[in-house]
Amino acid sequence: MKTRHGFVSNSSSSSFIIDKGFLIPLQIYAIINHGKVAQWISDVLDIAYGCIEYEWYISEDAAYIRGHISMDNFNMREFLKDIGVPDDAIKWEHGG
Repeated sequence: MKTRHGFVSNSSSSSFIIDKGFLIPLQIYAIINHGKVAQWISDVLDIAYGCIEYEWYISEDAAYIRGHISMDNFNMREFLKDIGVPDDAIKWEHGG
C-alpha cells in the first residue's frame, strides 16, 4: 500500500487581465457578476464551470478588468470563452 506524506494540492492560483476595449458592457457585467451569471447559465443551459462558491476576486478601472483567485476551482477560462471574450484579449498568469 502506498502512502503519501505532506501537502498535496490539485488547485493553483491564477490571475488574468483584460483590456476593456475588447469587451462590450454585457461582458463586463458578466465578469464582475460571474458567480450569479454562471449559476444562471448552469440552470438554463446545464453548463457547469466548477465550484461557484470559490468566486474570483474581480477589480476594474477605466481601462482594465483584473481577476485573481488562490483556489482555482471555477473554470474562468471556459466562462470567458462562453460569454464571447476573445482568447487574445486575455493575459493569464498562473501561480503554483
